[in-house]
Amino acid sequence: MAEMSEHMEGWMGRDPKVLAGLRTRVMGSIIGGTAWLVFVLLYVGFWASGLSLGQSVIVVLVSIVVLVGAMGVLWVSWGMRFAR
Repeated sequence: MAEMSEHMEGWMGRDPKVLAGLRTRVMGSIIGGTAWLVFVLLYVGFWASGLSLGQSVIVVLVSIVVLVGAMGVLWVSWGMRFAR
């Protein structure tokens, strides 16, 4: 474990405390992207049959906007730590 701490200390020349929360945000991004992909596949496969192509495109675009907004909130809160 000491090796990991020494390695992290040298990463970007930052203290490990500065990088706190990075792992959680990366995992959140991966889970969010995967959940979005699963949603789109399920939507196209099962729920889109009663809607027109235009309506289906709007649903997918709105889901992208929601995902980008959630990722923005997730990452801006971490990035603001480095604002000067």
